[in-house]
Amino acid sequence: METMLDMAATGCSGPVPYISDSSVELILDTIREFEADFIVEYGSGASTQYFLQQFVNSGRKLSFISLETSGKWFHTNTESITKNLAAHHLTELSCTTTPWSLDKIKAYLQGKSQPVIDIPPDLRRLPLAKRKLWGSPLRRLRYRFLKAARPFDGQFTVLIDDTVRFIYEQRAEFVKDQFGESPFRDNYIEAGLGHMRRALAHDDEEVKAIFMIDGGPRGDVVNAILDLEEAELRFRPAIFLFEAQRVFYEKATHRRPSGRYIPGTNRMLNGQAVYHTSRNTDSRATIFWYGKETVTAEEMSEREMWFYARPAASPPVVPAG
Repeated sequence: METMLDMAATGCSGPVPYISDSSVELILDTIREFEADFIVEYGSGASTQYFLQQFVNSGRKLSFISLETSGKWFHTNTESITKNLAAHHLTELSCTTTPWSLDKIKAYLQGKSQPVIDIPPDLRRLPLAKRKLWGSPLRRLRYRFLKAARPFDGQFTVLIDDTVRFIYEQRAEFVKDQFGESPFRDNYIEAGLGHMRRALAHDDEEVKAIFMIDGGPRGDVVNAILDLEEAELRFRPAIFLFEAQRVFYEKATHRRPSGRYIPGTNRMLNGQAVYHTSRNTDSRATIFWYGKETVTAEEMSEREMWFYARPAASPPVVPAG
């Protein structure tokens, strides 16, 4: 597997993850040492293409599952990934999409929000999501009579060189559901975690999975992973929570005191900065996100990721109480 230093030496002209070079190296080292059966990525993008290529080059057998909420990016990334893999042996290729039914649209519109965190009313995003879905008379008309115009869920799968199975899951959303407001929040989380549940149900062996969480309601995703770890003794997760500076993730991360914050170099593999400036535009929002009115790029870099993995020799985790 090509290392971070090798990539830097060659200029790293392809897509790169939007995290520090040191964080990329830590993730790759963990994947090599952990020998995971599954890699699960919540939030797709350039990191998807980069890590997928690394896994293919490694020659190791594993399943890489990536989650997306934007139909536009699902189609764009599917086409790009297929094109980039053209030189490899591709089998079991399939892509299915399912437009939402009118009943499902109604269920979303009538669904209630049950976020784990206390969100200030002016920062809530579900009302905007519902307006985006159904607020335009023209859009309502198109949804009623044109299924192809509706939001959709989907799955793209391919087996690469008989070693890496890539599974790309699409679960439609209408705003970034970073606070866990969506009525379909659990559908998004389960689209990734469900693969672990099925493996545990059909295999007596330990199931090891590495999670890279960079999209959706990240704190809720962490909670769901930890719940499964407590319920299934054969499930061993390793978790990378990106942008761990956000204080509303702490309810989840505090469940594992052995987890640690990972600082970054604030330099991506292509030499660009991860964090460019301090953030101080809306003090109320900044306090909700970071616990104070001003946060600098240096402070952001200090908590670029939160990492948790239970050592192999430690006993299984049991829930408190």
